[in-house]
Amino acid sequence: MKCGESSSFINLTTKIDSVKDFQLSNPSNYSINVTWNYPNVQINEEIAHLDHYNLSYLNQSQPDLISFISVDNSSLDYLLNNLESENDYNISICGCRTQECEEDDKGEIVESSISLLFGEVTNLTCSIQYSIDINCNWNQPINCSIPFYYNLTYQSISQNDSGNYQPTSSNQQFATQFQNQEYQINISACNSNEKCGYISTISITTDNLTIAPTIYETISKIEEIELNFTKLTGAYNYSISLDNGTNWQNLTSLNLSGNEAIGTISGISGNIEYNISIRGCSDLNCETPYLGLPSSIISARAKLGNITSLNCISLINGFICTWNSLILSSGLKSYSFKFNSISICLTNLFNYYLIPSGLQGGEYYEISVYSSADSNCLDNEYSGINSTTSITILSPYEPTQSTDSNNSNTTTITVGILIPIIIILIVIIGILLYQKKTRKNNPKI
Repeated sequence: MKCGESSSFINLTTKIDSVKDFQLSNPSNYSINVTWNYPNVQINEEIAHLDHYNLSYLNQSQPDLISFISVDNSSLDYLLNNLESENDYNISICGCRTQECEEDDKGEIVESSISLLFGEVTNLTCSIQYSIDINCNWNQPINCSIPFYYNLTYQSISQNDSGNYQPTSSNQQFATQFQNQEYQINISACNSNEKCGYISTISITTDNLTIAPTIYETISKIEEIELNFTKLTGAYNYSISLDNGTNWQNLTSLNLSGNEAIGTISGISGNIEYNISIRGCSDLNCETPYLGLPSSIISARAKLGNITSLNCISLINGFICTWNSLILSSGLKSYSFKFNSISICLTNLFNYYLIPSGLQGGEYYEISVYSSADSNCLDNEYSGINSTTSITILSPYEPTQSTDSNNSNTTTITVGILIPIIIILIVIIGILLYQKKTRKNNPKI
């Protein structure tokens, strides 16, 4: 811009140049520091000095409200304070020959804009915990309000491993994937509008020391697996994965007495091979990052559950037996059914067995049934335990007897001479009624 003459003997072509090296910075989220250098004043020595600098600022959220400040001509900086944080400001400055700073007395105007964001966090430090875990601490930026959250990112320098956290406090611990790797960590303070301030950066290298629990024994139990493993210092709980470290869950029960730990994972299907790994937690609920590395993967199986409510009913020259099906039956291959010396492998997985006729009336039978982990009912350490009962086969004109393996009560039902078709119909009806009664008495099944 051209500046006008200040007296009658001034050359009308004389100009006041713009200030040099105009810069803006925000030392806090409610202040702006303005700096500049002298303009090149190309006028005669008699009026070579400037009277002052005219500094103006405008909050972009209030475009109709502009503020002006007169700055002494010897100053090369000015701190605008008590501004509204989380706002954008336009700043301009020009030199003035006179106190009035009319249009002809102004130099060229220089302007710029800046967002009031948080400054850098202070005292950023990071340390290695348990080989691959990184723990970072910092203080909030100086001269600022409390940040709404912090934005923390990490990136491995030479590996594809990165992540992001948004803690609300000035601490974050996180687990990386690689040992002996350099990681760059960036953190900035952010406001509620998701505008983040200046970034602080630090680098750290993970250890090559392996710290992980060791599973040294697995014990197969009914629908559960017990683990014996070494304890980790600082671990309050342990999390277990059954699928090669993909999904993690807390142990069902845990005993940490002595130098060793015993943990149990319950409620799992028997005769299913699980690829098990375990790792430590720094809190009881395993909600914070894990401690160190997971253990080596080891394979183990639980035993199948036992059948329940085995009940056998004597028929004329035959019998029928029913039992409750397994709830966790993914690994069930068959039911092994045995009466006296006769063994039958039930691969159809029906929960009953019927011999309508052909047996000798008056014969006594010991009956046993168990869930088998083998499709041929061969002996298997993961099969269930025998459930047993006994029964005496009826002859014609004798009452039908029912025995329940869970109690010693015997119920007698008087029947006459029945033709084979009627016998089969009664048996089918009896099965249906019994299953209905069983479901009523066992609502969890």
